[in-house]
Amino acid sequence: MTSRTSLTWWAWSGPTRAPATSSAGSSGSPPSAPAPEPWPGASPEPPAPDLPQHSSQSLWSPRRPRSSRGACCLSGRECRWGCRDSPLTAIMRRLDGGWRMITPLRWTDGVLELLEQRLLPAEEKWIRCASGEEVARAISEMVVRGAPAIGVSAAFGLALDLRRAAEQGGDLAEELSRSAEMLVQARPTAVNLAWAVDRLCGVARRALADGLAAREVAHRVEEEARAMVEEDVQANRDLGRAGSLLLPDGARVLTHCNAGALATAGYGTALGVVRAAREAGKRVAVLADETRP
Repeated sequence: MTSRTSLTWWAWSGPTRAPATSSAGSSGSPPSAPAPEPWPGASPEPPAPDLPQHSSQSLWSPRRPRSSRGACCLSGRECRWGCRDSPLTAIMRRLDGGWRMITPLRWTDGVLELLEQRLLPAEEKWIRCASGEEVARAISEMVVRGAPAIGVSAAFGLALDLRRAAEQGGDLAEELSRSAEMLVQARPTAVNLAWAVDRLCGVARRALADGLAAREVAHRVEEEARAMVEEDVQANRDLGRAGSLLLPDGARVLTHCNAGALATAGYGTALGVVRAAREAGKRVAVLADETRP
């Protein structure tokens, strides 16, 4: 079996600047981007049939030929890379004059919805998880990936199980231990997973020790999970702002592994630095030497 390692190059430029052009022999300029390739015909592996699914929407179509390229989704100008229909930006649709932040999860009406990352970029599909068991399976089967995103997802999985136990009059202490152990085993190598579960277990145990009612204990755990999302996004933004100060205008950044918004609660870590630099008006070229959603 042979495999091909692809090197993806794209440039993020400020909204008032035209996409950077380069010629052979130019120093300090990105190399000319290769012609866009059509999306391979092979379909990605579908999710397990018994995992609940919700809302499917196709967001990507094969790139247009260079002769019919359109406006760049970042700069608003004509784009020689054809990124108007690029998988990298297709799910960042226009919303109220700005760009929607990519997020791998959302908490809606007491149900955790996870972005099915195995189908990206060809399709946007959200998996509905109503229990810790479903969250654990989504984690183990790579529906959600990236340690920060996994940790936050597990936190909501624990909150789901405690809410169910509280509504059914179950033993919260017993359910807490069972759910926590199950979620940690879903991806033992994800450091954030064990950290998030331990943090919520601490909140639950303190609430139980204070003699709070079962529903109030479950509510406090849910609120702590929500707080973790906000904290992660803010930490990523702070990291991005600090890191962007180290990037000069026209910088080239090589990334490896999963370091974007889909690997966190939002914004991104290493790519968050690139995003913050771009928001500051800097031109940054990114070399992604590993395929990620």
